[in-house]
Amino acid sequence: MTSTDVSSNLDPVVSVLNTTTVPSLSATLTTVKSGQASDASNITALQSAVLALQNAAGLGTAFDPVQAGLIWAFFFTTVFSLWFVSKNIGVVVNAVRRF
Repeated sequence: MTSTDVSSNLDPVVSVLNTTTVPSLSATLTTVKSGQASDASNITALQSAVLALQNAAGLGTAFDPVQAGLIWAFFFTTVFSLWFVSKNIGVVVNAVRRF
């Protein structure tokens, strides 16, 4: 990958970073884009930028299957309860009419 390829690939990233609260990453990527650093430091800078973005977005956290299972169970129970109530609402309405 040449420096012009890296430069064209970084344009959207730099524009997003300029509008967010990550000015140090924006400056790092601008330096990489301009080619003022060596290839090794470009790779290191890009890796640190990606890690910082993942941590800022919450993507650096591990997947917790127990928490995911609890969330799934909560919503499944909610949907099942709503289905059961809506299926049997006629019985409740008829009971209210008779009294």
